[in-house]
Amino acid sequence: MADEDGGSGQRRSARRPEQRTGSYREPFRATSSRPTAVERAAADKRIEEMKNAPVQPPILSDRGRPPSTNIVACAMALQRGEPFDSDAEAFRQFGVPEKYDMRGVWVNGKLARLAAYEQEQLMERAKLIQPRKPPFLTDAEHEADMAFTEARINAPDKRYVDPLDGDVHEPDACPCGGYITWCKCRQTEHPACEYLTSEWDEVADSRASIPRGSRPFFAERARHLAERGIRMPLATEALLLFGEWRALPAAERAMYEEQDCPQEEFKAKDGWPGRDTSYSFLTPVALRLHVLSIEHSRARRDFAVSTTCPLL
Repeated sequence: MADEDGGSGQRRSARRPEQRTGSYREPFRATSSRPTAVERAAADKRIEEMKNAPVQPPILSDRGRPPSTNIVACAMALQRGEPFDSDAEAFRQFGVPEKYDMRGVWVNGKLARLAAYEQEQLMERAKLIQPRKPPFLTDAEHEADMAFTEARINAPDKRYVDPLDGDVHEPDACPCGGYITWCKCRQTEHPACEYLTSEWDEVADSRASIPRGSRPFFAERARHLAERGIRMPLATEALLLFGEWRALPAAERAMYEEQDCPQEEFKAKDGWPGRDTSYSFLTPVALRLHVLSIEHSRARRDFAVSTTCPLL
C-alpha cells in the first residue's frame, strides 16, 4: 500500500467541486450571485415544461438527474437577451463552469426546441380568433379587410399601398395616439390595438374602442413571448393577444387598468386625436369607399361654389 506521505505509490486526488462540468443539481458556484429566488422558480417551471412537452425526441428525459437550476436560469437570461459583457460574465454570475456549452446545449438547443413547440401551438390558436364582423360588411368584404390589416401590420417599413387608389402611404399613428411606445416598431402602440378597433361591438352596435388596460396587457404578453424565444409574424401575434384580451376575466382586466394611464388622461387621449379617421386602414374597405365617394362629391360641390361665389 502506498505511503500517505507520498512514497512510491501515486495518490489519487479527490475531485474538487470547481472541476464539475455536469448539469446537475449542486454545481460549482464559487462567486455566483444568481439565480435569485424568482429566477430559480422560473427555471424550475421551465424544466417541468420541457419535461412535459409532447415532442419527439423528448427535450428532457425523466431518467437520470434533473438539470441544474442555475444552468437553466443562465440559459434563460441569455435567451431573453439580457446584456452581459460576455458569456463568461454570465457564467460567473450564475456559477456555471467556464467551458460549459451553454448556447449549444440550452439556448440554441433545449430552450429553442421548447419555444418552437410553444410557437406552433400559439399559431394554431390564433387561427381560431376572428374579430366580430360589422353587420354592413359581407363575409368576403370582412375577410378582405382583415387580410389588408394583416398585410399592413406585417409590412417591414410600415408603409402600405391603399387598395382604393394605389397610393403608398406613410405609417399611420396608432388609435391610442402613439403616446406609449410599446410596439415592436418602437413608434406606435402594439398592433393588437388595431384588431380591437376593427372589431364590431355587438352590445354598443358600433365599432369597438381601445379599452383601458389592454395596452399594458399587450406589452406584458409581447415581452413574455419575446423572452421565451417565440417569434411569430407580428399580425399573428397581434391577433393572438387580441383574443387573449377578449377572453380575460373582469378581475384581471381591472388589474391591468391600474397599470394604464389615469382614467381622465385615457379619455382625453383615446380615439384618434388630430387625424382624419375616414382614411384609416382600420376602417372597413366598403365603408371607406362610401366615405370617399361622399368626400369627392363634397369636393366637387365646394369647387363649384368657390368658382361661382369667390367671396365665400
